[in-house]
Amino acid sequence: MVAGAREQFGRQAAHYGRDAIFAQGSTLELALAHLGDGPWETALDVATGAGHMALRLAARARRVIGLDPVPAMLDEARRGAAAGEGGNVEWVEGWAEELPFANGSFDLVTCRIAAHHFSDARRAVREMARVLRRGGRALVIDTCAPAENDLDTFLNRLEAVRDPSHRRDYKVAEWFSFFAAANLRLSHWEFGLLERRMDFAGWVKRAGTPPERVDELRRMLAGAPAPVVAALGLETSRRDGESTFAIPMGLFVATKGTPFEEP
Repeated sequence: MVAGAREQFGRQAAHYGRDAIFAQGSTLELALAHLGDGPWETALDVATGAGHMALRLAARARRVIGLDPVPAMLDEARRGAAAGEGGNVEWVEGWAEELPFANGSFDLVTCRIAAHHFSDARRAVREMARVLRRGGRALVIDTCAPAENDLDTFLNRLEAVRDPSHRRDYKVAEWFSFFAAANLRLSHWEFGLLERRMDFAGWVKRAGTPPERVDELRRMLAGAPAPVVAALGLETSRRDGESTFAIPMGLFVATKGTPFEEP
């Protein structure tokens, strides 16, 4: 993750623990549908946050590890696990770009709505491939930029104004290159408005965006050109003037083929 992300997510950990997008969002169910019922011996959820994905994997794997660099997030995940099932989940502090596990340790690696904060997403994908056994599966879901450069620029600026720890929403073509470089063979991918619509107030609250930046975001959305409005499904309420939208996302499922080799 980029510098400052640990502090940013430490402050907002409780919001992520309760937020519907993360706790029960459309992409969570979509991910589980593409993964099937398992069972897996070992599963790793990278940048697990409040642990929602890891806890859902717990019913499908003998052993699950939820990894995150933010201690407050892991504390939130432990609280969630204590409230229900998850006795087979271990919570580990660590970075996606330097996974603290041996080669071939896992049958399944997942990463959901986190990679846009990574300092080096290409390296993170290579690390996911390294810790997968041959034939193991990787699933990544993240916000993605449209292919058009002007839309890419607008969306990434919007995300960075809301949350300075944002690094980049990558294009689908960039994700393809990350998987190819890591010797991961894509078996399925989707791109579009995969997650449920978000309301503006909840979006900025989750990130703890300061008031002056909230005002800037409102101006950006109010003046958004037509292609951006279409790409985000942006709608503004006539009653209160607040916006609802959905940021495009990509879902990628891949299998580890040839053995991983250090560059």
